[in-house]
Amino acid sequence: MIIDNILVFPCGTEIGLEIYRCFQGVKNVRLFGASSVDDHGRFVFKNYTGGLPSVYDKLLFLKAIIKVVKNNNIQYIYPAHDDALIILKKFEKKIGCKVISSPLKTCLIARSKSLTYKTLRNIVNVPMVYSSLDFKNIKFPVFLKPDASQGSRGVIKASNLHQLNFYLKECPELIILEYLPGDEFTIDCFTDFRSNLRYVGSRIRQRIRNGISVRTMPVKDTALEAMAEKINKKLKFRGAWFFQTKKDEHGKHKLLEIAPRIAGAMGINRAMGVNLALLGYYDCKKIKVEIYNQEFSVIFDRALYNAFSLKIRYSHVYIDFDDCLIIDKKLNSKLIYFLAQCRNRGVKIYVLSRHIKDLNHSLAEYGIAGLIDNVISIIDQSPKSKYIKHKNSIFIDDSYKERAEVLLNKNIPVFALDAIESLINHTEI
Repeated sequence: MIIDNILVFPCGTEIGLEIYRCFQGVKNVRLFGASSVDDHGRFVFKNYTGGLPSVYDKLLFLKAIIKVVKNNNIQYIYPAHDDALIILKKFEKKIGCKVISSPLKTCLIARSKSLTYKTLRNIVNVPMVYSSLDFKNIKFPVFLKPDASQGSRGVIKASNLHQLNFYLKECPELIILEYLPGDEFTIDCFTDFRSNLRYVGSRIRQRIRNGISVRTMPVKDTALEAMAEKINKKLKFRGAWFFQTKKDEHGKHKLLEIAPRIAGAMGINRAMGVNLALLGYYDCKKIKVEIYNQEFSVIFDRALYNAFSLKIRYSHVYIDFDDCLIIDKKLNSKLIYFLAQCRNRGVKIYVLSRHIKDLNHSLAEYGIAGLIDNVISIIDQSPKSKYIKHKNSIFIDDSYKERAEVLLNKNIPVFALDAIESLINHTEI
């Protein structure tokens, strides 16, 4: 079995933790984490390297990251910070492995708001940028932002000329933008190796803390989908990327920024069957993928963990056995946790499997026979959808092929192992 080693750096950011969650239950991949600071990554990544030099100390950092790549036989690096992305992509050949991201030129444009606006000004709506040398035409209030930042970090509102002069004196490099009072949105996208925009998932940023979206939910907006198409035609993307907009006083979307990387709250897409970090890895290997987006209502909310609210009702759960309920001859503890909650709520549990041994005997071996209501053994190549008899059901399987078959033929929600967390109710014991 060929196993790809993927390094996430820096692994303790919200981006790095989301990438970690995206690869849970994925076969043939071994994750490694590395960080320059002692962060949460060491509590999450089994294979962890800490204490690397800062990316801003370029020579020392490159020497250290090359050593990590060589010692651990790393084939791919997933950047989990904007500045790390630039350094890793710029020195990709020297580092000696593939960096999963868009081309360097796109990364450099995206890192600068002023360059982003200049590049896309005639393509999509962008905010008005005022000159610090001409205050006469400024309409207050205004936004002040660092040219290179992410989210709403470093954003200041100046309501008059006195405040504007004060903030610019403190930080002269701030750019002056028109004030946008409306709602803020993030648009998660995926572009394949042929430059085709394959996925657009728009969501509203309902609650923001420290510049990070901590509550978000999907929205359907054709204007945002059109913006995604236009941006994708102008800039060359590869894999997962996103952009953010904010509405002006007339309700028109205006571009805030773009980022050719995973977003921390992209996990909302996983709940609906679209794992953007995993798709980016497959695309880096030039593997063609199919994307099925299940458009049920979901709210993504987080504090120190992820919590989902799926607007689906079900009384029956069908699950696979090999590499799903049992992984590497061990119980899948997260799935067992979910099944215990199902049992408490009176939800019926069915094991539906092509397991070559006696399923009842195997369940008894692992001590979970009493947790299962019914066992269905498939002894031929017939599709699993044939054995799902209840409409108000969900289906859990590690196999993409099996999930796609059930989804297309039964039209019930299907979940991969990485999406089990979206089914867990954290209010229950």
